[in-house]
Amino acid sequence: MSRLEDAVVKYYAASHLRVERSVVDDPIVHGICTAVSTFVARVEERGRPVVWSDARNAAAALRWRLLTEPLAGAEGISVALGVLRTEVHRLAERVDQGVLEELRRLVTAAGRLEDAEDQLGDSIAAATVNTHGSVCVVSVGVSARQAFQRQLSARLPSVAFVSPRQFLNGPVWRRAIVAGISSWFADELFTAPRCVELVLVHHAWLRDRSVVSGLFATAGGSGIELPLPAQRTSSRVYETIRPPAETVDWSGVEPVGGKPQDDDPSDDVPAHLVALAGGYGFYLDVDADTIRGVDPAAAAGHWVRQLPASELDVGSIVLLRKGISERDTLLPRVSAVLGDDEAVVREQQDLWKCALRHHLEAGKLPAIRRALDRPRLTLTYARYWAGRNCISPRQPTFGRLLEYLETKDVEACLSAARKLHSAHLKAGQQLVKELGDSVDEAVIRRMDTEDTVTLSVGSGSGSLQITLFKVIAVSPETTTVPASALRTALQLRGAEWLA
Repeated sequence: MSRLEDAVVKYYAASHLRVERSVVDDPIVHGICTAVSTFVARVEERGRPVVWSDARNAAAALRWRLLTEPLAGAEGISVALGVLRTEVHRLAERVDQGVLEELRRLVTAAGRLEDAEDQLGDSIAAATVNTHGSVCVVSVGVSARQAFQRQLSARLPSVAFVSPRQFLNGPVWRRAIVAGISSWFADELFTAPRCVELVLVHHAWLRDRSVVSGLFATAGGSGIELPLPAQRTSSRVYETIRPPAETVDWSGVEPVGGKPQDDDPSDDVPAHLVALAGGYGFYLDVDADTIRGVDPAAAAGHWVRQLPASELDVGSIVLLRKGISERDTLLPRVSAVLGDDEAVVREQQDLWKCALRHHLEAGKLPAIRRALDRPRLTLTYARYWAGRNCISPRQPTFGRLLEYLETKDVEACLSAARKLHSAHLKAGQQLVKELGDSVDEAVIRRMDTEDTVTLSVGSGSGSLQITLFKVIAVSPETTTVPASALRTALQLRGAEWLA
């Protein structure tokens, strides 16, 4: 099917889609979620003290699991509840007793889960009845999809359990059952559907949208507007719940062993922590332009490419090595590209970097700012230029810096930096080619059902292990880390609440 034909099919489906809403009225789960909201609100009122981060994140995760997964066999629910019980004992006599009492009420309410029935799972099973044709269940995350598959596949052997991307890229179904409210999913799920009938199944107290719009918009209009069934009017207070990845307290998420540090502050740079699936994460420098990753929507054979760093978001797929930085991964290839020129190139680099370090140590940052016309240049970033992980500032800043430092042979330094940058580019292209040979259609399909896939790239002594990771959250906060720690997949603590 051509892209034009595909667009016509989606337009037709969006124009004729029948949407229903099936609500789950579960008083036990409602009571627990209310207790979570009250506890989280009390922690927020006190400015999110670090001491509460684990309990707060576990509570939000418990609520999310209860709203998106069947109760029976949901491992995430029991794990989160176990953490909350531990926190009650750990925090006793150490914290605000009012907040602690709310946590105790939450744990008590959660104790009723032992007597609860799986009303969400039963409602999804009921929505498949009397359907003449193919049926799928669309879940908001991998853990939810796996939990539904474990609990319902025996009862619903002909029903497929799919991710949102599998749904959008797959066949046209007779009925799609979406487990959750519409705002948890991309608008395309409703405005470019792959189904004739769509049923939203969610808990009754969740506030949802009344309309989804946006597809096939033109300069003069907003595109298709798909009205959603109205939520029943009652005395119930509707609540807006966002995924944990959007509300997490990042003070409780950090690499195992703490934030990377070294003895030399000259290489420290501002960065964002990016949480990855599988309990990993990495630091991405604030000024990064791109990062190597995989685009499943690209043409076959061209899946591996440089992704714009500004567009990195939940669901993006990045390529990283566990415990080894991108720089160290490329270093042997860079040396091979430079060949006999490497010694001269490194010498020229050391020349201006050493001079810059001396000027910074002498407190001449204000003079450097004036010479470069960079009044906002920070000491941290100027030190990064002088460190081993930066090739050079961009032009024309680099040329002005060399002139300010009174470098004897400006052109030689410029040429060396160009050669080193070119070598890194070629080394990166070599790695991309090797990755492109390793990332095939089977790997892309695996990423539909798995959050990480590790590949062996290259051969012989040059072979290495690189992992495809799905991004689950990007911290909005900025921290300072050694440049050597950038783009290195590190194990995180506290990240389990983001999934």
